[in-house]
Amino acid sequence: EAEDFATARHALLTHLQKRSRKHLARIEHIIDGADSTIVIAKADSTLRRSFTFWGVSRDLPQRIDWRRNPTKDKVWLFNLNQQKWMTEVAAAYAMTRDEKYARDFAVILESWFQQNELPRWKDERDPVWRLMETSIRGVNWLDAFFVFLASESLSDELKVRLLAALHDHAQFLF
Repeated sequence: EAEDFATARHALLTHLQKRSRKHLARIEHIIDGADSTIVIAKADSTLRRSFTFWGVSRDLPQRIDWRRNPTKDKVWLFNLNQQKWMTEVAAAYAMTRDEKYARDFAVILESWFQQNELPRWKDERDPVWRLMETSIRGVNWLDAFFVFLASESLSDELKVRLLAALHDHAQFLF
């Protein structure tokens, strides 16, 4: 049975790699005409866990606490949980093929998965699972997923877990 699952997982990921071209448009939009030094600098800030939203910068620990707000502005925490910055990490990877970006993407996903179980009900006061943050994060994860799909720094297990999390996000929204 485990062998059947491994074979099915491999077939799914191979199929998605063949279809990924059309899903890369948003990342290509970031790259096209962009100053690569700026894109890479933003991605490197993420690797250092240094984030700026709405002009407010904060340095976070390597293991982000997704519910802790280091500011007095709840919108800052919402932006952290939307994870738009993941597309910058993906763009830097697409530009450089430097596996440090893929490895960090994996670390961040694992951290997020460990701390954020799918809730039983919707609560707009929850900074992680507010509907807006859930939907934007899902789009950003999907965009990044197709960039990192061929990377060996992400295990096949993590790739499938991300697909399952995207499904959970969609189910939660509806």
